Amino acid sequence: MRFILALCTTLCFFGASAQESLESLFLERALFDHSQLYKSSSDDSGIIYLLDTLEMPFVDDFSQNHMKNVHLTTDDNAVFDSSQVSFRVNGLAPDTLKLRTDTSYYFTSATMGGLDSFPNQALEIVFYDSASYTPRDTIYLFPSYEDYFLTSDTSRVLLDPDTTLYNERISCYYARPDNSASLWINEGGFLNNSFGVNPPTIGVLTLDGLDRLGKPYDFSFPGTYGEADRITSKPLNLGKKFNGQPFTENDSIILSFYYQPQGVGDNPQTEDSLILEFYRTRTNEWARVWGIEGDSLRNFRLVELWINDSNYLKEGFRFRFRNLATLSGSLDHWNLDYIRLGEKIVFSKNKLIDVSFIGESPSFIKNYTSMPWAHYLKDPEAFTVDSASIPIRNLGTQARVLQYQFSVHNYADTADIYSSPIFLDPSFDGKTDLIAKVAVNDLTPSFTFPDNGEKRGNFLIKNSLEVSPDVNQDNDTVFHVQSFDSYYAYDDGVAERAYSINGTGAILAYRFFAETADTLRGLLVNFPRMLSNELNRKINIMVWDDLSLPPIYESGPVWEVNYPDLNDFMRYTIDQDVGVSGEFYVGWQQQDSRKIYIGWDINNNVQDNIFYNRDGEWKNTSFEGALMIRPDFDRAEIIRASIEESELEESKSDFGAKQSSIFPNPTTGLLHIQTELPSHIMLHDLQGRLILQDQVIGELELELSQYPSGLYLLSIQNAHGQLERHKIALRK
Repeated sequence: MRFILALCTTLCFFGASAQESLESLFLERALFDHSQLYKSSSDDSGIIYLLDTLEMPFVDDFSQNHMKNVHLTTDDNAVFDSSQVSFRVNGLAPDTLKLRTDTSYYFTSATMGGLDSFPNQALEIVFYDSASYTPRDTIYLFPSYEDYFLTSDTSRVLLDPDTTLYNERISCYYARPDNSASLWINEGGFLNNSFGVNPPTIGVLTLDGLDRLGKPYDFSFPGTYGEADRITSKPLNLGKKFNGQPFTENDSIILSFYYQPQGVGDNPQTEDSLILEFYRTRTNEWARVWGIEGDSLRNFRLVELWINDSNYLKEGFRFRFRNLATLSGSLDHWNLDYIRLGEKIVFSKNKLIDVSFIGESPSFIKNYTSMPWAHYLKDPEAFTVDSASIPIRNLGTQARVLQYQFSVHNYADTADIYSSPIFLDPSFDGKTDLIAKVAVNDLTPSFTFPDNGEKRGNFLIKNSLEVSPDVNQDNDTVFHVQSFDSYYAYDDGVAERAYSINGTGAILAYRFFAETADTLRGLLVNFPRMLSNELNRKINIMVWDDLSLPPIYESGPVWEVNYPDLNDFMRYTIDQDVGVSGEFYVGWQQQDSRKIYIGWDINNNVQDNIFYNRDGEWKNTSFEGALMIRPDFDRAEIIRASIEESELEESKSDFGAKQSSIFPNPTTGLLHIQTELPSHIMLHDLQGRLILQDQVIGELELELSQYPSGLYLLSIQNAHGQLERHKIALRK
């Protein structure tokens, strides 16, 4: 919990006597899955999501996206409609029902004359919840009539009812279960490779004070405090074993997980707790079973909990993590990793027999995460790295035989371009890390990215581990998109902080090196939204070839600061021919004392290239990282570069012959998909976020107009396991 004064954010670092600052992001953050909407029951479209029950073991290390997609529409193939009612009587759903609380009777002719009476059978009336349409109550009453079954006639006499029920009929939409493809219902947590410090494997789930859209839960006051993010498992079968016998208190079922306060984010205070709760199916209640108070950064810690309470040994058991936090921004961070639930005997036999990537795929070009395609093609060998290195961890106790290899594919059609030599370690010791290094350009012949004859080049790099046995293959593959557009970039496209310099007239300069003489056409800038953002902020964009001399270009104080969505960039056109070659600088001068925040990437350190000037003297920044500013030499289409796509999954038959047809592409919104076999589709953006998924049986139409313009990756996996990918260009 924080109490924030004036316009200062919570996590602030100040350098050079407060001439510059590095602060927490408030209104927006680096996300991998915030384009998705997760709800446990229904969303704004009225769709009720049916959940399948999972079997043990339950394992997720957050290296892949196992969140349930509840961002469907009523047109999706996975959605069906059904009529629902507020009550049913003996399984039927009449419009009205008249009832008596006392027993009513029916009559028959007696053998010796007269009538015999018999009580009517009580009616079972089941009432349904108006939100979930699951049974909520059952009562037994009697019909409000008397029937006469006589020898000569049959008749019914209506009685005055004690009560009358009126049925409400509602047409509902249901989404079919995804058959164990997902593990979680996510309400606010986000997958990322950035916020954990030395996590057990690549990828963590982070909880903080922002909702699923990256917005504060409560922005009425900067210090608002309360319940924030929540992630809930799908139902699990803790009721019966595979042999049909029930689990008992004597069975050893264990839930284990790793947690870390702060990470590279904001440290949670004492009251900013991380809480674990178990679900009691019989009483429909959540019970707290574990919690930890906030703390400053420390290593990931392992927690193991035995589940031996009969209240939880039921089919439909669930567990969830939630956090208490300041609700006004990206604050009070908790990281979760490697969650496992299963029988101890199974986990003991397979005690983390796992070899995993623990770091992201590197850029395959020197000095930058992206560079102009035309510049690269001038001398590909000079700009391609000599070798690629990526960190790997053996979480087990035994030495393993390890093989690592990367392959390069054309991003547009996933055509195979290159496969690297295999890195082999015949005895990778247990409980150790290593850096796998494979030659790229240091070969005969050397590898360079091939000329595609186009203005831009985009390549999909797949990093793969081969090790056996391996209980978790999710973390054995890491993807990376190597983008070449028309700009230079040091950053990875994901802002973890916001940088600013202070004072009227303060000047910011960012050094680059043009590998060939060219004309600068624009500037791409990420301006994150912050607590103190205000309108009418203008900057005077400048370009220098030497900071000891006046700038070679000034726009004048005409450019107004605009705030894009999430990690997008705003483009500012340079309206003159500004030629640069070799070393040059881009930046601006502030026009008043208000801070102007720029996105800051903590994962790539180019500190030596960042300068500011407040008093006539240029100074180097005191912070490690990279500004999200990119000089553009044409008009860039792809504004996100070098982003991990660890959520993309592949089968063993990747990149096979095409079994589908996609049109039109580019599209303004409507995309037609035709497949020869029933198929599962997933659409990701270039940041690796899962946008949507669906089932295709023959033909499917996707409406994409609600998503931002740009490039997307469509994965189609058919019933035979064959996987193909298509690059989709959305141009609205």
